[in-house]
Amino acid sequence: MLEVDANGAVLRSFGGERGTDHSGQLNWPWYVIVDDQQTDQCLMVADRNNKRVLQLNSQLLPTGVVISSPQGPTRLCLVDRKLLVAHSNCVDIFTL
Repeated sequence: MLEVDANGAVLRSFGGERGTDHSGQLNWPWYVIVDDQQTDQCLMVADRNNKRVLQLNSQLLPTGVVISSPQGPTRLCLVDRKLLVAHSNCVDIFTL
């Protein structure tokens, strides 16, 4: 994950080498959404191969695992504080 300025210079980053769930790294980040319904905006990342949705704050620092899933999440949608997480052939709904 990178935040860049208009000239392409990296301002902030999270991740790097592919990692396991325990390393604090991402392993095939598949989809990202912005949660702007909180005071401090955050990102939610569908970390497919680590089988979780990871939350990053506006500084791209991890603040926690939103959900762990037996199957890797592939799509995310946030509507009225409900997180829809798609994986395989189904969608799970979580109230935040």
